[in-house]
Amino acid sequence: MNFFRASEIESSEYKNGQLLDEAFETARNGHTVSRVDRKLLKQRVCRELIAVNNYSRIMWGCAICNELSGFFCHDDGDVEHVQDVYLFTLVHRGWATSVSGQDIDLYKMKHRLWSALQGLSFLGMIEPALYANLEDGLFRDKRCIFWHLHALVWGVSEGRLKKLAKSLNASGTYQAIAPGFDPADARTITQGTLPIVAGYMLKSPTNAYRVYGFNKDSNDASIAPNYKQWKDPLRPGERITLFHALKHHYLDQLALSGGEGRQLLARAKRTARRQTRLHF
Repeated sequence: MNFFRASEIESSEYKNGQLLDEAFETARNGHTVSRVDRKLLKQRVCRELIAVNNYSRIMWGCAICNELSGFFCHDDGDVEHVQDVYLFTLVHRGWATSVSGQDIDLYKMKHRLWSALQGLSFLGMIEPALYANLEDGLFRDKRCIFWHLHALVWGVSEGRLKKLAKSLNASGTYQAIAPGFDPADARTITQGTLPIVAGYMLKSPTNAYRVYGFNKDSNDASIAPNYKQWKDPLRPGERITLFHALKHHYLDQLALSGGEGRQLLARAKRTARRQTRLHF
């Protein structure tokens, strides 16, 4: 089993494409999908690497996985990595937008991410998370799109990376969607799971999130509300909401890298564009 097949990107994206087609027909907000919108899901459109096109996701995922396999593994048939690699996640309330997603400033967000990961080798993707229900006071609306980063990081010790995450969490510069949640997280990727983690980073969003507060009605002012988060598979209407938020974005523009990751990403971009021209 090669790296890309082990990532399960292809099967996941075919399923997501089918579910989105069904959502167009069944969801109550299906009327918001225009004829032009529907064309964005066609195979021939994938050459533009549009983020909502499942064929684009497959081509993009294949190109990234081939680069990761060549860099981290002995050969394409091997899913075990030969150096330490970590999954780093970073979120910030300043990257939360309305559910339209049109008020995100990707340029500004990328520069802040590069600053946070300065000096590290990494390759990551910016992803929108749909918060379909938020406790009052967490955001200006009951729903939002929470843009965030998942990145593979290497060439650094586990202790140093976890120290960076701890520093970012303590700085107050980055804030999660609710008090009590950490905005930065660093996890060691265990042997044999790098393709699955890469797939997690590269696949279309599949879940919606909900945040509720507890103890918020307590008469004791010293007791701060506790917040808990749930996730569920996207409902048809939620799929359409995310579709509209992502339809103006391109996968290569949602990617960012640093250090040794720059060359990997540059090659993956060239490969993905060439492959889409050849296939479609």
